[in-house]
Amino acid sequence: MPDRDTEEPNSEAGPTVAARPLENAGDFRTALVELLQGARRRVFIFSGHLAHELYSDHLVAGAISEFARRSRYAQLQILVRDGDRLAREFNRTHNLAQRLSSRIQLRCINATAETPQMEFVLGDTRDVLLREDREQWLGVYAADDRVRARRLAETFQQQWEQASEDPALRRLFL
Repeated sequence: MPDRDTEEPNSEAGPTVAARPLENAGDFRTALVELLQGARRRVFIFSGHLAHELYSDHLVAGAISEFARRSRYAQLQILVRDGDRLAREFNRTHNLAQRLSSRIQLRCINATAETPQMEFVLGDTRDVLLREDREQWLGVYAADDRVRARRLAETFQQQWEQASEDPALRRLFL
């Protein structure tokens, strides 16, 4: 059996990231607010339809608003799969995206595009909130998981480039 004190550490692995397991919408809400409070420049949200239990919560909407107004460099990009559902139901995050359109951009993923079954939120390409299955509230929150965050940011950017703005999700000012 090798002696742990004499083993060579794996220098390529980087620091060990402790991922906090999430098991319900309340856990996700707490982690999302934490991520938004820690983010400084960029937040990416990749979601099915901005689940009402999470994105219409007043604490989450307040944290999103605070993030978007914190700095003139703050940018929040949201990708959704189901824009129709989002247009039909009131959602505080969607409402904020309409009011703060210079800071919060919202696009719909092309219906024919292949997308992962997971949902995620990234903060500054560093913090990761991952919902592993769109049907269940199970996932992890990993603060400072740069490797996973970069990989998910690449996925997000590929989908963002192919996505489009949905006119049904815009607010018309008369």
